[in-house]
Amino acid sequence: NCSITMTYHFNSQKLVCHHCNDQRPVSKACPRCRGGYIRYFGLGTQQVEEETIKAFPTARIARMDTDTTTGKNAHQKILDAFRQGNIDILIGTQMIAKGLDFPRVTLVGVIIADTALHLPDFRSGERTFNLLTQVAGRSGRSAAGGEVVVQSYQPDHYSIQAASHHDYEMFYEKEIVLRQSLSYPPMMHALSILVHGEVEEHVQQACYTLEEILLKLCDTVFPQVEVLGPAPAPLTRIRNRYRWHFLLKASEPAHLRATVKQMMAEAPPTITRGDVDVVLNMDPMTVL
Repeated sequence: NCSITMTYHFNSQKLVCHHCNDQRPVSKACPRCRGGYIRYFGLGTQQVEEETIKAFPTARIARMDTDTTTGKNAHQKILDAFRQGNIDILIGTQMIAKGLDFPRVTLVGVIIADTALHLPDFRSGERTFNLLTQVAGRSGRSAAGGEVVVQSYQPDHYSIQAASHHDYEMFYEKEIVLRQSLSYPPMMHALSILVHGEVEEHVQQACYTLEEILLKLCDTVFPQVEVLGPAPAPLTRIRNRYRWHFLLKASEPAHLRATVKQMMAEAPPTITRGDVDVVLNMDPMTVL
């Protein structure tokens, strides 16, 4: 259904897609050659929990992720137990990094902190800095002080260095140079056009038609607008729908709105009332 790998959930012994929620039983053999040399590897909260139990056998350990918070009030129960001191070590995904105040926390660890840096998105560095700054802020909120340990394969990256020093100005000075060189927000406004449908050929053809309209408009009426694309989106297929996209850039948002309004007015019925959908997003937070 989706052009992304499924995730192995150890407790339920299922493979789960975290986009469309398709679930399948764990394979014991290769579905093609029937070989039995199947191994599951990677680093998720369950594996971190297993290693933590081995390292600290007497500690009271809890995990907070999508698997453990499906029940009613499960999320709050875990946090309350941690706040009351009934849990020594809390392991979780990004959901435990934001907006939580636990004065007794004196140590925070971040595993593979640079995962987001590899995403094909111009905000990847910003997202990494934000997350590390937030999670680091969970530690040292009392007179006891605190420490943050960050694991990274790119420890010298400016996003990680700036976050480790809580230095927003350092991050900004580095990031703004990149944004300026590529004319990305906040130097320019951006508008994403996502075209998706069940038949990839129809999606492609719709994009080429829109590209022809856009290039004509930008040559004649809106020379202030720059067009990038079309190209397959990084997540090319989600829920059995193929995804292609454009990115438009201009200094004035009014120019972007006028361009896409005219584009849709000139688009043929095969696009406006056909089997593809067109989604417009001004100054998108992500282009994945």
